[in-house]
Amino acid sequence: MIFELTNKQRKFFGLKKVEENWIKKEINKNYIIYINENKLEKRVLATKECYYESDVSCCLSEDHKFILPKTKQGKVKKLTESSIRNLKNEMYLFWWDKQVTLASGKCEQSYYESDIAGLNITNLNEFKEWIKNWIKSTTEEEIKEITAFKNKTLKRYKYQEGDYFRLKLDKGLYGYGRIIMDIKKHQKGGEDYWNIFLTRPIIIELFHIITPKKNVPITELETLKTFPSQIILNNVISYGEYEIIGHKELPENIDYPIHYGRGITSEDKDIIHFQRGRIHKKISAKESNLITDSKKKDYKNNSLGYTITNNVNVMRECIKNNSNDFYWEQKVYTIKEDLRNPENSKDLHDILEQFNLLK
Repeated sequence: MIFELTNKQRKFFGLKKVEENWIKKEINKNYIIYINENKLEKRVLATKECYYESDVSCCLSEDHKFILPKTKQGKVKKLTESSIRNLKNEMYLFWWDKQVTLASGKCEQSYYESDIAGLNITNLNEFKEWIKNWIKSTTEEEIKEITAFKNKTLKRYKYQEGDYFRLKLDKGLYGYGRIIMDIKKHQKGGEDYWNIFLTRPIIIELFHIITPKKNVPITELETLKTFPSQIILNNVISYGEYEIIGHKELPENIDYPIHYGRGITSEDKDIIHFQRGRIHKKISAKESNLITDSKKKDYKNNSLGYTITNNVNVMRECIKNNSNDFYWEQKVYTIKEDLRNPENSKDLHDILEQFNLLK
């Protein structure tokens, strides 16, 4: 195998130590597993472009040829590369596509994500250097924190509009934000909201703050400038990765994302929609032209990610200049195709005019 963490290194990532009595089994030249008696404990995939080490926990047959079901209703599965890949993660470290994630499938939370920290790890040597720096900078207190994190189990948290939350940006650095809309709540309440999301989206906004402080009061946060609001899956809130720290009624001047385009179902393909916050307008596509027809732009703005589009580098630049201009300069599809982006101001004007929303 091209590379594998040592037991000394594993300690700093909350990963299981490989014991001397464990059996090391090669699935292919890049993929190995570790077996402790009749229990599969770990899988490791390593290439020049990827490293994936994941703790798992499942029982095997005595000959180690089959994965046994966890319940009487389950089925025995042959131990193959495919069946091993489909096992649920416990603690895992994953480097791929320039990004590193340290997370746990037991609680469905990430402990660290390098893209949010503003790092790109482009090759194996850089990944090894990142490991070296991680270990060098990790304190005993952080090791205890990582150990506690890996033992977390899945728990669902309730949330509502106006909740303030804290999120981890990097080791020892935090950001803060608030929930400004629970879209499904309004749809379930019978409101006329353009239904272009298949999952549970929420709209959040982050404040202009990067800090080592874990307990910044809401009264301080609400005085700060905010980054452009964004739509994300609710998982990071409902599973507790972004921790709710308090609640306060929302102000009136909220910057909601804008959705614009032709309907996405057969029933409304001849309808042009406009949605901003709780404002939903519709006009006939047969009587009015779609502003984007000749521009190869898509302003529906219904792409959902698991985490924020911000990163520490972008946030720092915006905070330093007390402006979101640098945020809009990112070469990210969801930002380029956002109608609030200054480079789309002409289209926004024409769309607002189309719906008689110009002030």
